[in-house]
Amino acid sequence: MPKGVYQRKNGYKHSEETKKKISKKMKGKKPYEMTDEIRKKMSIARIGKFGGENSFSWKGGAIYYRIKQAKIRDDYTCQICGLRDPEIMEVDHVKPKSLFPELANDLNNMVVLCPNCHKRKTNRERKMKLYSPKKGREQLEQYLNELIK
Repeated sequence: MPKGVYQRKNGYKHSEETKKKISKKMKGKKPYEMTDEIRKKMSIARIGKFGGENSFSWKGGAIYYRIKQAKIRDDYTCQICGLRDPEIMEVDHVKPKSLFPELANDLNNMVVLCPNCHKRKTNRERKMKLYSPKKGREQLEQYLNELIK
């Protein structure tokens, strides 16, 4: 084999006749060019197909707005320890979405917490098994009322 010519080790090898046919068919054809106009049309089609409510990550639309409003309302300050750092603050639901789906987007059910307090609160609630269906909503409401006092 001459230097600089590589032979494929696997796969189908075209015969000389087939190579000539392919070459003849491709002569005179321009390579496909992606113009800006075509890119725009494809982008618009993709957005229409996967954007908004059709998106795989769609969560109802207003939740991120409500999260931002809760952070502004609480001035980016943890409501348990008082730490203020806009970059790390998280928003937690006071009453969990799993037990109270009707309050999922309610701004009054959201509270701003730092990651440390958020983790401690979640761990405490899990230890008390407040999310289990056996304990139910009543016991969770009683716990939350004690927490507020």
